[in-house]
Amino acid sequence: SRKVSLEFSASGPIWADDVQLGVMADLIEARYSRRKLKSLQQANRQLAVARHLWRLSFELKTINERRYHYGAKLFVALGLQIGGWIKQSEGSNQ
Repeated sequence: SRKVSLEFSASGPIWADDVQLGVMADLIEARYSRRKLKSLQQANRQLAVARHLWRLSFELKTINERRYHYGAKLFVALGLQIGGWIKQSEGSNQ
């Protein structure tokens, strides 16, 4: 489990880079692993944390509404892709 810092810079939340790298690392691990399910579930959990932190960033007014909605759409799209990959992996018992 990775620690997430709730620090902010002038351009937005600093935690975003850490969470994005964690999700990306788990997805790459899943891509090259025989047992994908564990890595995919970890990526999905990290994405859920990122969604909550994104919402918190909006509520604390560190990002504007336009940026929030754009990021939220990306989270939904990535979540759908990870969810589909998890279903596929569960079906093949990976």
